[in-house]
Amino acid sequence: MAINAAGLNAALDAIKVAKFAYMALFTDDAATTEVSGGSPAYARKAVTFDTAGTGGAGKIQLNGTLPNFDVPACTVKAIAFYDALTAGTQYAMYNVTPDEVFAGQGVYSITAGSITIT
Repeated sequence: MAINAAGLNAALDAIKVAKFAYMALFTDDAATTEVSGGSPAYARKAVTFDTAGTGGAGKIQLNGTLPNFDVPACTVKAIAFYDALTAGTQYAMYNVTPDEVFAGQGVYSITAGSITIT
């Protein structure tokens, strides 16, 4: 049995606020080593999403003010979504392609994003 579009959208709307509340950057493809340090210092950012289905069945798109991260010299290789500003549980991740290399302090800007379930 497959879940139809209404079911996929309902599932995403039910979990997006609590489980996909914060975005984090990582220096490895497995999203286990979070970026840290810098001046101004790196920190996770709160994110909001449109109503599920606006970008297609089972899809939620980022909306509102998209995050800009202060980052130290590093290579950003992955992005992940968490339920907490610090620690918490990781619920989704994405490998950045190509990796974003910062030779010194910089700003990593998110210009669009979405999460899809099928």
